Amino acid sequence: MHNYNKTFGSKDSLYATVSPIGATVVKLTYYGQDLIYPLKGIDSLSRRRGGIPICFPYFGSPTGRYSDLPRHGWLRDEKLEFFGESDNEGFFFGRSKPTKEYPWELEYRVSVLIDPEAASLKLELEVVRVDDGLLSLPAPINPGFHPYFCGDPNHSISELFASVNGKLITEFHQNAAMIASEGKVFVRSGNHNLKLSAPECSCLVLWSDSPKKESAYFCVEPILMKPATFGDCDGGRFLQIGEDLKMTFSLAVVR
Repeated sequence: MHNYNKTFGSKDSLYATVSPIGATVVKLTYYGQDLIYPLKGIDSLSRRRGGIPICFPYFGSPTGRYSDLPRHGWLRDEKLEFFGESDNEGFFFGRSKPTKEYPWELEYRVSVLIDPEAASLKLELEVVRVDDGLLSLPAPINPGFHPYFCGDPNHSISELFASVNGKLITEFHQNAAMIASEGKVFVRSGNHNLKLSAPECSCLVLWSDSPKKESAYFCVEPILMKPATFGDCDGGRFLQIGEDLKMTFSLAVVR
């Protein structure tokens, strides 16, 4: 297996570049203009910014017994196998290795679909827990998507916006803010208005690491459930052996 990026779509309209590392969309352009902030610093974990990383099997920094697990999970650092290439669609596969901190085994597939005519990108994450022998221990899971949208370096982050269920959002916090994901979600990214859809996700995280300065990017991040629910026996999501989970994320240019 190699690390060469895969490309989908048409350079004459909508075009995506996807890395086999985490099946991360590193660049998405529409008639030559960036629709998302391109991934930079892929070899620098401390300052990696951009693209559309998939946070799996959880979003954020786990606490308690899971506090030693890496922030945003391991998928974004994992080299995945690639199969089934076409001009507009591809599939990436992986399987987790049990560790002391996360002893469960999961198989996962990420599909990438570009529709140049509809000017849309769709990501689908499919996960199944395999027979890992831990019958009495359900596997905690809470994935999310971490897209970076284009800011305007000539304006402050307060002049960038998203719209959630008709409510205008202009505040993006370094410590992150959270709102319910309901109704229609639109994001202004660079010169384009985008419709964001993630129907399985119940909340959105709004974030920027430079909210009071000129910013090149900001994030509207759909998550399955609130990050604090990961591993929570009362409110968290778990997978039994043989159980699966599917999540989708899509962006479409509003024309």
